[in-house]
Amino acid sequence: MTGSRLARWSPLSGIVFVALWIGAFVVALGDSSEGESDAEIVAYYADDANRGMDIVFFDLIVAASLCFLGFLAVARSRLSRAEGRAGPWTTLTFGSGIAATTLWLVAGVFWMAVAYTANETKEFRVDPDTERLVSEMGYLFFVTGIYATIPVVLGISLVALQTTVLPRWLGWLGLPIAVSLLGALGVFPFFLFLGWVLLVSTVLIVRGERAADITGSHA
Repeated sequence: MTGSRLARWSPLSGIVFVALWIGAFVVALGDSSEGESDAEIVAYYADDANRGMDIVFFDLIVAASLCFLGFLAVARSRLSRAEGRAGPWTTLTFGSGIAATTLWLVAGVFWMAVAYTANETKEFRVDPDTERLVSEMGYLFFVTGIYATIPVVLGISLVALQTTVLPRWLGWLGLPIAVSLLGALGVFPFFLFLGWVLLVSTVLIVRGERAADITGSHA
């Protein structure tokens, strides 16, 4: 019974993933004291509170990434049962999700690097140009992670259209979202992805595992 309940509620990991990323964005937007001039950048990292917020931001990204791994594990289990085996779409979904998670973790490391080093090493002197470079590299890793989610959305959507693991309307909805992620240089497509994960996770909880037991049939 306990195992059955755990399996039923395991898609909550996707909902927590979304909540943690929203929390990370709230922290980032709430800490608007970092300016663009050399003096403003140096002053920002001289403040203990600012450095602490950067580390909190990193912690939220790490926690969100771990939850996304949980969401991927649930998706892999449900999709493989729906396909009757770990088919190509299941494998692509899981592998791409792992790649996205890795890229987001690397992005978090870059975003936190200056604050963490300033905390740990008294002799460290913030170089504004280095900070700009490190920050932009973090953003590029983040964006690349968003691109890596395109096969995740596409794989789950196509399996939904071919089986009963998810409603067909959710499969059709995922196709334009996957296309929208091609414009990931802006942050808005990532919020579409978060909304899609929230929706998929909710549907998986509501439907339970019963739909995944029926393979190869159309809803």
